[in-house]
Amino acid sequence: MVQIGRTTLHFNDPIGGFHQESLHLEEAMIRLIDGAKYSLHIVSFSLPAYSPRWYLHGAVDRAAKRGLSIKIHAHKYSEVYNLLDRLRDFRPEPEGWHYLPDPTEQKDPVDGNSGALFHIKAIMVDGNKIYIGSANLSQNAVKENSEWGLVSESPEMCMQLEQYLRHLENKGNFQRVLR
Repeated sequence: MVQIGRTTLHFNDPIGGFHQESLHLEEAMIRLIDGAKYSLHIVSFSLPAYSPRWYLHGAVDRAAKRGLSIKIHAHKYSEVYNLLDRLRDFRPEPEGWHYLPDPTEQKDPVDGNSGALFHIKAIMVDGNKIYIGSANLSQNAVKENSEWGLVSESPEMCMQLEQYLRHLENKGNFQRVLR
């Protein structure tokens, strides 16, 4: 059983007027990353780091400048590659993996793949705090969609998600992206 500590609930309200006691979803994600001291792990179906307007660029760049260990697990090869390329001059060098729904199928990683999706959305910091929610980590999700997410202190949840990702790596469902 996973233990969840202090948790806050956040919404994106594209139509406006909804009163929430917590931060807007985008701000909650940025503050979570800005609070990281050792590590950042981004896990997402959509990772539009190719866009200069991506709302997480500033926070991820600041994390890299602080020397955090950065890992990325995402669905598309090109999205992981673009973020790794952006962070190429930082140390330690960030690591990334893209999803292969069927590791026996040989597909061009740049074009992505069909079939099953890697649809998890999470941001983990320091192996202790985690964002999980409905929103893809895309501009559209946090600006246009009605979305929600939790930010929680839960080393157990972080550990279980890390174990699941390693399981997928070991089964061949993730391939390392090299620059």
